[in-house]
Parts: sequence; structure tokens; C-alpha cells
Amino acid sequence: MKLNTITSSTNTNTAITISNSSPISQSQGGERRTQDSIDFTKNNIPLTNRDIASIDTSKPGQHTNEEKLKLVIEMIDVVLKVTNYPLYSAADILFLQGKTFRCQGDALINHLSSLLCFEKSLSIYLAVKPIDHTKLIEIYIELGHVYKDLKDINKAFDCYKKAYWLNGHDLSKYNVKISHQLSSAMKSLHNYHVILDANPRPCMILLYGEVDLNLVLLKQKIQTVLLDPIAYAIEKDYGWSYIRSFTGSECGVKGYINRDYVKTKLKELGELEKEEKEETEKNKKKIELAQMLCFEAMNLAILKIKKSNAAVSLFTKENRDLIIKIENEHPEFFVDKSIVDDYKNEMSGSKTFSQSALMKTASFLQF
Repeated sequence: MKLNTITSSTNTNTAITISNSSPISQSQGGERRTQDSIDFTKNNIPLTNRDIASIDTSKPGQHTNEEKLKLVIEMIDVVLKVTNYPLYSAADILFLQGKTFRCQGDALINHLSSLLCFEKSLSIYLAVKPIDHTKLIEIYIELGHVYKDLKDINKAFDCYKKAYWLNGHDLSKYNVKISHQLSSAMKSLHNYHVILDANPRPCMILLYGEVDLNLVLLKQKIQTVLLDPIAYAIEKDYGWSYIRSFTGSECGVKGYINRDYVKTKLKELGELEKEEKEETEKNKKKIELAQMLCFEAMNLAILKIKKSNAAVSLFTKENRDLIIKIENEHPEFFVDKSIVDDYKNEMSGSKTFSQSALMKTASFLQF
């Protein structure tokens, strides 16, 4: 599995004081709190409250949005490489930094920056044993907010739903305030709270791939032209193929997830390199990643409408190799164990898939 693997070691450094410029600094009784920590200056970690969106990208020599996000990635990498911090503490730093970005305004760059931080924090907490339900609830709620801001409504609903079930998983730790907060959040998603109780209890996938700069930028760009139409086709029960009689156009899932169509859309968006005769390796990878994101959008919609869909069977027949790649690189794109089981049935005969880590009971959290 090409998944995130992060190690930690015992902290042997003395405690230092963290300045107020860092979002992880906290005060108690007017005094700064000291804690076993890393030297942010020494390790060059750009954790500040400066609004990353305020940098003027229109002037020559200024950072583009992509370059700004590279700074965020660098910050995340530095936090994860600091060996005197336990694993969960690095996740806490990234979670707080994500919240800091969310407080900096409604600019797209802030949403994407917080998304990178929250996703990395989530991948760490899903791997830590025993599972900390409270932390996962906090992260899923924040992720739901970010995806809602990015207009990825089904993904936002999936995050809120997981937080909802995590909150009710242990009744001794049930939090009424969180329940009300989630109810309010889902009502803002066009009354999604109505379909929540009708949805089957999820079985979360604990394996997680790398949510990097390329993925978040590409997903944001194809959301309206590919991902939303796929979700709409599933929810309207158009199935795998649906030809409009008066236009002759394909409105089913097949029409949007087809490789040639994905490639055409990426060209229109300026996402592909200019090619001479053969498709470049970089273009192949980008088309493949876009198809993976389409796969996730399809599964999110299938899970939301609570019924099996012929699209799973027909997609599998045409994309068996891609499914195995998704299992290796982004198992979270299967969304839920019920979806994994559907693909497992369709992939019968494939030892690569049936014997993968995604098939192991320990790879899931059942509610």
C-alpha cells in the first residue's frame, strides 16, 4: 500500500516557550503556556497568523496560489519530520493550523490550505491506535465545513455523517452540543439531515492515501465539470448510460468518467501539457488522478441514495486495473466498506484485490 507512514520518537528536548504568533500558543491566566515542543525558528516552520491570501499574486515576482500552497505543503512536511514530537502532537499542530487558515477569510487559497492541514491530521489519527473518537469528530466536522465552502456537498455530507456516528458510537461520551452543531450544519446542506437517519450506519475505511497539492488543486478545478455531473447522474438514477432523446447526448455516469471525455475536459481547463505524438507520462498521471476523483464522486453519490447501482458493475468491467490502483493509492475513495464489498463481488477472480490490505477487517471501523 502506498499510504502515509509516519514515525515518531521520544522527546528528549527541554520545554520552550511558544510565541503568540503561533496558532498553537495558548494562554492561561494571562501567562504563556510552556510545553515540550519544537523550536519553530530553528526548524523554520512557517506557522503564523498572517493571511496567506493577502499576498498579491498579480504583481511580477509574487506567489501564485499554487506557489502559496507549496509553502503550506513545506510547513506540513517540516512538522511531520520533527522527530522530537509524538505522532498525535504533529496531527494536533496541523489541525490547529487548519483552523487558523479557516479564520483568515473566504478566499479559495485559505480553504485549500486548511483542507491540506485537516486531511493530513485525519490520516494520522486514523492510523493511531487506539482510535481517538473525539479527535476524529473534531476533524471530520472541520473537513465538512471546508468541503461545504468548496461546494463539494456530497463530500461535506459524508464528513458530517461520520462525525455524527462517531459521536453516538459511545453513548457514555455522547456530546449533545456536537449533535446540535452537526444537525445545523446538515440542514444548511439542503436539509441533508432528513436523509441522515435513513442512511445505513457507515463502516469507515481507516486506510488513507496521500492528499497532496496536485490532488486538491485538480479536484477543485474539475468539481463542476466532472464530479458534480457524475453525482447528479447517480442521484437522478440515470445509471451507467442514459442518452437524451432530443439531443442524443450521454448523460449517464459513463459519459463523464470515460477516459477520453476526462482528457478533453482537462485540455479545456489547461491542465494538460502540449503533446506531440504520444501522450506524456505527466498527462497520463493527471488523467488517471481525475478518473480516481470521479470514482470517489460516484461512490459518494451511491452511498447517499442508499441503493446499489449498476454503475459499479459496468465501471469495474471497463476499469479493473484502475480499481486496483485506487486500492493501492487512495483506498479512501471507496468511501465505505459497503462500497468495497460491491467492488469485491465484481472483482471476484482478482487475487490482487481480494488479498489486499483493504480486505482486512482491521482496515475498517464499524459503528
